Amino acid sequence: MSERREKIANEILQTETNYVKSLQELVNEWELPLRKALETKPILTKEEIRSLFSNAEAILLLHQTILASIKEILDDWDDTQLIGKVFLDNAPVLKLYVEYVNNYENSVRFLATSIKNKAFSQFVTDKVGLVDTYPLSSLLIQPVQRIPRYEMLLSDLVKNTWETHPDVHALQKALEAIKEAAQFVNAQKKKFEDSEKLLEVQNKIGVELFSPNRVILADNLVLCKKERDLFHCCVLSDVILLWEEVEKSILSRKQGKVHIFEKLEDVVVSEGDGNSVVVSFKKEEYVVGFVPESKITKEAWLKIFNGALNQIPKVPSNQNLRGSQAPPKSNVTSSPQNLRNSQA
Repeated sequence: MSERREKIANEILQTETNYVKSLQELVNEWELPLRKALETKPILTKEEIRSLFSNAEAILLLHQTILASIKEILDDWDDTQLIGKVFLDNAPVLKLYVEYVNNYENSVRFLATSIKNKAFSQFVTDKVGLVDTYPLSSLLIQPVQRIPRYEMLLSDLVKNTWETHPDVHALQKALEAIKEAAQFVNAQKKKFEDSEKLLEVQNKIGVELFSPNRVILADNLVLCKKERDLFHCCVLSDVILLWEEVEKSILSRKQGKVHIFEKLEDVVVSEGDGNSVVVSFKKEEYVVGFVPESKITKEAWLKIFNGALNQIPKVPSNQNLRGSQAPPKSNVTSSPQNLRNSQA
């Protein structure tokens, strides 16, 4: 067990050394030259550089400190050495990763389209000899992967540290702290993604949806209504949105009315004849039916929709929705009763 413990400790040192080297390359060879170019002949704007690299420089500074501490311990390694405190002390600071992880998709999207920027393409060519951003993309993803790697290595180290070892309790606490940091980063990432999705729907339909506690449980549920019109359904944590998309011609569609159902405790979804799906609002004595494109679509729709409804607290909504892009008032129907009248 002693040899295995030393081997894992050395693996921690080696992976941290490699990680810091990659961060140094990302910051010193890519980000800083682009920032320096702002003073003379800009290649990217300040905002584009931030979008591409986020807070990579702050993460580098943190891990240079972590690496120095680990190296000091491993340089004088024996069976009684303590390494758990390094991770226990630095685990709270790993919240730095929230900003980076939240921005990562923006970074990837920017990199995918940056080839159109001739100045940036030339900058890449000078760096790697080819107009190919793959090496940079490999560097950018490494911070996203680092905390899970810590969790794996520390878990292995805990398993190979005997119960009487002076480091065992610190390692166990460090592992829990790293897990909490990973959960925090993932939770913040999900919260950020939920907000992005909510704003995307809000901008599309012109109804103000954003609220700190409101999330999308199921979206992009598209069903056929009549022959060519489409009906979109979005299940939020407190309301259901339905909006029509009317075909004006083969090449264009026009958004129709937006309907908001707030009394979710009375929503019942069932299968109708053939491929139809029936959504009933019991207290309002209102029924709306849809016909999916196929039986497979129907089954998938029912599974997603019912799964989303099961996550909703069975209480009426107390959050108001209002138009965010000033659509005509007739386009927003705030109750099942009004919706029934609007589709009569």
